[in-house]
Amino acid sequence: MPPDPLGGLQSGYARQYSIDQAFCVYLGGVLVSELKFTLPEAGQILDDLKSWLGAAGIYLNAKSDQNLIDRQLKPIRQCLIFVAAIDTAQNGRAQFGYAMTGKLSAKPVAFETKNRNTHTSVTYAIADLSAITDDNPWTHLRVLNMSNILAEFVSALGIDRGFYPVELFPK
Repeated sequence: MPPDPLGGLQSGYARQYSIDQAFCVYLGGVLVSELKFTLPEAGQILDDLKSWLGAAGIYLNAKSDQNLIDRQLKPIRQCLIFVAAIDTAQNGRAQFGYAMTGKLSAKPVAFETKNRNTHTSVTYAIADLSAITDDNPWTHLRVLNMSNILAEFVSALGIDRGFYPVELFPK
């Protein structure tokens, strides 16, 4: 975050965030506290996902990609982002791969005398996954439930869900 123009260390002013900066801080907190990434790793993940979050309409002040929203995200009813460390030592930093999976529908079925649901979903690569090979597999896979994270954030701040161009909120 850049320095706050009104606030200083001892100025008595509260820091002012845009809605996107606040969501970035919130998402970073989830990455560190719940998914146990280190601060540098969380910062790298936020940087890596920034353009996708903007294109998907999750960052409200970024230019969204209407084609991405219409063709890939509108049908989705629950959005999960898989974050995986790719086992490499480039520049002494972990490299991450990202894929988004979205639940399209759920239908009840009877299976072995119990009621179950069958789910239809779709998965897209968010970032270049060419570094993932048999010799260089994904390790330490963690899942960001973007639908729940966004719903908690919006609910906590009392934001109108209509501001978001996609309905990624859990049903």
